Order: sequence, then structure tokens, then C-alpha cells
Amino acid sequence: MGLRGPEKLCEWVYFSTGTLKMLVNILPKRVNRHQVTRYAKRHGLVLPKYVRKFARRLMIKVMSREATRFVQS
Repeated sequence: MGLRGPEKLCEWVYFSTGTLKMLVNILPKRVNRHQVTRYAKRHGLVLPKYVRKFARRLMIKVMSREATRFVQS
């Protein structure tokens, strides 16, 4: 559509119900994004915000910017 909005792009991850059950058994408590970021920093991992940027750059190389915005929205 060519529309540009003020909202930040976001991703959604979908799991099968079997995967969800396995994850709940491994970690039965809820985890928020701040906990994930702190964990990544403590263990020297790539921060979640950079994974998003990296994925966008890779997608732009193989598809148009409009298609990339659609996929990430």
C-alpha cells in the first residue's frame, strides 16, 4: 500500500501446541523482554534488538523493501 506509519515494526513468533507445552514444562514461569535482555548481556549474547535489525538487512537483500516491511509488520 505504500503507507508509512509512526509505529515501530514488530515480529510475531508462532509455535505449535507441542512446542508450547515443551516450553511451559521447561520454564513454567513468565518471562518478559527485560529479563531476556539482561540474560543476553550477562552471557555475552546478541541482544534481541539487534536480531531484528539483522533479519531486516538480510531480507532486504533478497526481497523488496515493501515486502520486507510487510513481513516484519
